[in-house]
Amino acid sequence: VLYGLKSSGAMWHQKFSDNLRDMGFRPCRTDFDLWMRDRGDHYEYIAVMVNDLLIFSKKPDKIIEPLKAIWKYELKGVGEPEYYSGADLEFNEDWKCWTMSAKTYINNVCSRIEKLLDVVLKNYGSPLDAGDHPEMDETDLLPPDEISVYQMMIGCLQWAVTLGHYDVQYATN
Repeated sequence: VLYGLKSSGAMWHQKFSDNLRDMGFRPCRTDFDLWMRDRGDHYEYIAVMVNDLLIFSKKPDKIIEPLKAIWKYELKGVGEPEYYSGADLEFNEDWKCWTMSAKTYINNVCSRIEKLLDVVLKNYGSPLDAGDHPEMDETDLLPPDEISVYQMMIGCLQWAVTLGHYDVQYATN
């Protein structure tokens, strides 16, 4: 069992990497968590984020079955992706492409913040109200016991921005 060790994530990643190599996949040179396999007339891809997978293949079962049968991975949520690492995924029939949004993540974070702070958040169409000047704010600094709440909110906001602009995050990561 790998759970509970400081190195659990690294050990899982190494084991999974070895298994993908055994299946003929190789990591992308620019992103070691994007795996690819040349099938002659097309490529197959596996995107890995921690222990979440997105498999892009004409025959995904040919990838999923060995992972389950040979290496005993318990794959959950197998099927057309709907949610991945905080992002909503949806195939747009008009554009014939996959789209990504942070709507569910943002709703979940807002609910969490409302419960934590016992407030009701307002909906804004813009980050600031007209005439608002945050640079003029003279409220007291946070007390030490509220700093972690602030840090959590900033972290959530950063991830929401990352999900909304995955292309920018990828290019700057």
